[in-house]
Amino acid sequence: MEEYKVSQMNMNKLNKTHDQNNHDDDNKNNGVFKSNQLVETTSFAFKLILFLVGFLGLQAVAFIVSIMLQKVNDYSYWVNLVTYIIIFAIFAVLIFTNKNKAGLTFLKEFKDYKVYLYGLASFAIMFLINFIFNLAYSKIPGYGENLNQNGVESFVSNNVLKNFLLFFEIVIFAPFIEEFTYRLGLCGICSGKKRNYIIGIIVSSLVFGLIHFNAFTLYVSKVSIDAAIKIENAEAISSLCSSLGITISGNPLDSQNIDLITSKLNTLIMNEWLNLPIYIISGVILNLSYLLSGKLASSFTTHFTNNLFSYITMFIPSQSVVANCLILI
Repeated sequence: MEEYKVSQMNMNKLNKTHDQNNHDDDNKNNGVFKSNQLVETTSFAFKLILFLVGFLGLQAVAFIVSIMLQKVNDYSYWVNLVTYIIIFAIFAVLIFTNKNKAGLTFLKEFKDYKVYLYGLASFAIMFLINFIFNLAYSKIPGYGENLNQNGVESFVSNNVLKNFLLFFEIVIFAPFIEEFTYRLGLCGICSGKKRNYIIGIIVSSLVFGLIHFNAFTLYVSKVSIDAAIKIENAEAISSLCSSLGITISGNPLDSQNIDLITSKLNTLIMNEWLNLPIYIISGVILNLSYLLSGKLASSFTTHFTNNLFSYITMFIPSQSVVANCLILI
């Protein structure tokens, strides 16, 4: 009987030691990252669905909408807006009908004042980093905005309603969709059950940077323009240049225009590569805002604030230092 009691005590000690070791392993994996209710209560399958809808679904919907609206005026503007409205609606249904009440959990996070401290502090860091990059890049001839930024700025018009709708697309819809896609979705998937958030941060930040990266699109456009020049298709050249925001006057096949097109294309490609690190670092900051606070509302606040100020600067004619340090994400 005594031997049994001693054996039982030893087993209890072993179990406690095992539990403690598991707890220590969790702490090592989590480090300074706080427990996250959204991560804990949503399944791997749900996170995967969020990522697939926000990443592949966005492309699929954009393709379908582009076919349906191809004869509409301001084609690019309406394709982007309608696509984001549809994806936003899908996300709202997924999140607010989820059995674990992910939508309500997200909204409740905004009651914590620390959400705004983390969010605004992260925005300030992001702004400072952009300032440093812009300072370094300012000495490079031709450095400027990338295709993503130029494309959105081209949507600004004298139409108040269209500018109002653009506000919702840039400041509300895009941050909401991207935070659930790349923070809760992709970062959560890559972190795995062991909560290895470092892997999650690296992968989701790289993907976040690449979705804003259009160098490959420009390379394809360059090949297409070169082919159009060889067969002397002036209409195709004009159409391709227009889609890239390259303005030419006169005959596109004139040697001066061809040189101008080539020069501007090379500059656009250069700017894509120069801006890529900024987008990746922005992804890292958004991930840290999310994981350090333990709340998705923090990274949303960072994203929202950045895009809000970027939106406002679109209506300011002068290219100030502040405006140049704000990049749509």
